[in-house]
Amino acid sequence: PHAEATDFLGQSLALVGDLVVTGAAGVDQDGAPSVGAVYLFQVPSFSTPGCSCARESPCGNRSDVGGCQNSTGHGALLSVLGANTLDPVGLELHGTGLPASQPATLHLGPPASPRPFGDGWRCFDRLRGALVRLGTKLTSEGGSVHFVPSELAALADYVQPGTSWVLQLAFVDPTGPCGRGAGSTNTLAVQF
Repeated sequence: PHAEATDFLGQSLALVGDLVVTGAAGVDQDGAPSVGAVYLFQVPSFSTPGCSCARESPCGNRSDVGGCQNSTGHGALLSVLGANTLDPVGLELHGTGLPASQPATLHLGPPASPRPFGDGWRCFDRLRGALVRLGTKLTSEGGSVHFVPSELAALADYVQPGTSWVLQLAFVDPTGPCGRGAGSTNTLAVQF
């Protein structure tokens, strides 16, 4: 879907196997305001979600969906659509359940054991001694952020066909439950 800020896409989320179900409470339909809608996404077989906060959490902020619970009251979810191509880049990434109007940075790296990061976990490692940032955007009023293929062209500078890499969003969360000012989504391990 092409979500507007007032649609509140991702305000409610559920994972069922390789399916992501998300609500958009503010969607207008047939001239009626804020009727709402439900969207169903299938996680492509070339990506594997991981690094959730279902078991352990930094300060008791467990979440069954996405990363650890943030100031919205639930975890933020990173999902992928499109194709795992590099020439041209065919991925489209969606972050939902994020704090509204805050910076969110997309990171890439090799998989790593969870390390504390703000109110959540960082589950990717440095590449060539540095954290790889693919881009930063402000989240919408509904707490979502989207990266389209043209915004992910830098992937081709780091990724080779046949390799697997972890993608994760880190975001500013000034009023998060642990008081650390930041959080993170789940990870996606993508096979290119």
